[in-house]
This record gives sequence, structure tokens and C-alpha cells, in this order.
Amino acid sequence: MKKSILILVLAATLFTFAKTVLADPITNPTHFDDTYWYWPSNPAGYTSMDTDIIPIADGSPDGYYFSAYYWFSGDYPATGGYLGLQTEGSAPTGKIAIFSIWGATSSSGPGYNSSGNEGGVFYTSRITYPWVVNNTYDLNISLSSQSAGSNTWTGTITDTTTHTSSLIGNIVVPSTRGNLYDISNTFHERYSGPTASCSDMQESEVEFLNLTANNGTISPTSHINDGPSGSACAADFATQDISGGIETIIGGQFPPVVSPAPVTTPVPTKKVTTPTPTPAPVTTPVPTKKVTTPTPTPTPTPTVTPAPVTTPTPTSTTKLTKPSKPIVTTIDLKTSNKSKPLSIGLAAAYTAGIGIPIILIIFGIFFFERLLPRRKRLTSLSNDPAFHSSPEIFVSSPLVEPTPISYPKEQLIPVTPSTPVINPIPTDPVSINLPQPIQPTIINPTNPPVELPKE
Repeated sequence: MKKSILILVLAATLFTFAKTVLADPITNPTHFDDTYWYWPSNPAGYTSMDTDIIPIADGSPDGYYFSAYYWFSGDYPATGGYLGLQTEGSAPTGKIAIFSIWGATSSSGPGYNSSGNEGGVFYTSRITYPWVVNNTYDLNISLSSQSAGSNTWTGTITDTTTHTSSLIGNIVVPSTRGNLYDISNTFHERYSGPTASCSDMQESEVEFLNLTANNGTISPTSHINDGPSGSACAADFATQDISGGIETIIGGQFPPVVSPAPVTTPVPTKKVTTPTPTPAPVTTPVPTKKVTTPTPTPTPTPTVTPAPVTTPTPTSTTKLTKPSKPIVTTIDLKTSNKSKPLSIGLAAAYTAGIGIPIILIIFGIFFFERLLPRRKRLTSLSNDPAFHSSPEIFVSSPLVEPTPISYPKEQLIPVTPSTPVINPIPTDPVSINLPQPIQPTIINPTNPPVELPKE
């Protein structure tokens, strides 16, 4: 019995000792995340900086602090100040917005203002601020005024959902500290709550986004996340980069980041519809035994019908129409002076195409002007010793092929012009050269008709 009690006491002692030794207590307070932001180099320093803070998980009743920390260019890295949101304030209590600077000379504001000594002398301004999760709060520090030997920096907070800005406080520092340095910091701190084990911590989660300087005109060039990898409860803490900033969690872990699978069109499992292929063009088989080549239809040659030749009808005023292809007639006349005008007139009348009426007129003129006077003259001159036979008349007329516009050949009849040519009778009877009578036409056998080449 005594041995059994002794064993139970020993086991309880070992269990208590093991629980105490194996417990993973955390140091109070602890920065689980420090992210350092690097800005473009600026020897004159920056006159303002902004940081958006979005609480994701509250963490109350444990004390958590979401803060932005700044240094000054005149004494970096000696001292600086911070501006942020707390879950459990001490003065005032509850959720507050807090603004503090180490090495300052005074503070003022609508809420709580005091000084203290925590690793150095500091001045602080605080206001009660019942912030809510998932709202975005813009915290701003800016140089509001300067005087001989001092600069006043002002801390404000703006709820971007309601667009309401609140003054946290004004803190005065020596002007020798200069403006804001080109390195800043954001941190997620747990400063109060049970510390027996890591499982005692309430989950707190926050995002720090859209850091800018000089009224939003400048952004950081890079940042580094630095967490307490070797400290207690490291397995219950995580930091990750997100679009526009970072996200940190204490008292838990982020779910594993899974890369989204490529979007694919789901393949139906019950019924697969195979697209109907486009049918290939049907090819008519070529016969192998007999191939009939179609006889090409001859292209009809257009028949050109010659335009009819219209012989102009003579009117009271005779108008001669020249044929398009005049008939060329060669007349070789050897006759008396009075027969030449007749032959020339006949050729002209024939060539011009006057026609039968003109020929009748010429025949009448010939009869009355040539034959009757000729008989009279022959009677009066028959006994004249100077009378002699007229020379032969040689007429050669080439054969002319008739054309669509040629006129029918008419028998050439000598015609005396309407106004006969009268040769003057010389006074000397010896030199009288009387007109010679016309003899029958004799074709010169030595000068046969010459056929013109056909057109």
C-alpha cells in the first residue's frame, strides 16, 4: 500500500515537472514579425509617411499591437517612434490608437497625453478608438510645423470606410533630429496574456498595405520579413507577402498556399458527344472502259451583213454622191479639139455616177449639137481641097471589176458639151485647119485592153 502511494506521488511529481520543463512559454512582450521597408535614398528625409492597417483577427482579450515604426534621419538608429492600433490599452483601456516618440520634449492631443521611460524617455498621445476587423485604417505621421530648434509631428488615423479622420496627437522633437529616415518598420506584437503554453495564445491576424511617403508620391523599393525563428511558439506564427504589402498571423498558421489548378473544360462522364466530322467531298469515279469526250460547241462567228448601198435620188438640185471606191477609167483619145470635151465630160459623168438621166441628156445634146451640124459642115466642106480624113481615135478602157458600190457600165457615146467650142477660122485660106469628122472607133490591136488587178 505504501509502495503504491509512493509510486503515484512520484508519477505526479514527474508529470508536473515535465509539464513545466516541456512548456513553451513566450517572453512578454514579443515581436513575432518585424518587416523592414526600404525607400529611395533621400538625404533631406521625408516629411510624411502613410501605412494602411487592416485587422483580420482581433486577438482580444490578449494584448496585440499592430504598429508602424519610424526613425529620424538626424540620429538614425538611436531613437524613433511608432503609430498604430492596440487591442487592450492600459490608459485608456480597451481598443485604442496610439502615437509615441522617444527623445521627444512634449505631447498634446484630444485624448490621453503623458510621458514615460521604457528603454528611454518618450512622450505619447492616445485616443479611444473602437476599430473593427476587415476595415482599412490609414495611419499618417507628418511634419505639421517647425519653430526655432523644434519640429512638431502629428499623428492621425482615417477610417477609409467612413472617410473619417481622427487626430491622435502632436509630439514635439528637437529639430536636430531632422525628417523621417529612408528605412521604416512594421511589426506585429503580442504584449500581454497567458504565457503557460503556446496553445494559450488567442489568434491575431493583420495586414500592412500601401506604404507611401511625401503625400503618397513615393513608395518603398523593397522589404524584408524578419520573424523570431528561434523563439518560443515559432510554429504558431507566420508571415507572407500579399499584393501591396504583407500579412502576419500569431497563434495559428496560414492555410497551405495551393496554386490554382489550370482551368480546364470538364469532360462529361455520362455522354461524350463526338463532333461530327465534316464529310469529305464526294469524288465521281472516272470510267475506265469508255470515256466520252463532249464535242465542244463551236463558237458562232458573227455574220456581218454589209450595209445596203442606197443610190441617192436626184432632186431638183442635182447633188452628186461620190462612191467610196471611185472607178478609175483610163481613156486614150486621139481626136479633134471638139471631140475632147465630149470624151472628158462623158468620163466625168460616168465616174461621178450621175446615171441614166444624165446619159439621156448627153445623148440629146449630142444629137442636136453634134450630128446635125456635122452633116451640114460635111456638105459644105466636101469639095474643099483642105478636107482630109480625121485621124484614128484610139480608146482603151481597162476592165473594171464590179464592186458592191460600182455602177453598171454604159456605152460611151461622144457628147458635145452644152456650149460648143468654136475654133476661130483663120483668115489665111491656106492655114485653115477644119474640124475632122468622127470615124468609127477602132481598137488599136497593138494596145489591147489592160485588166486592172482585182481588189
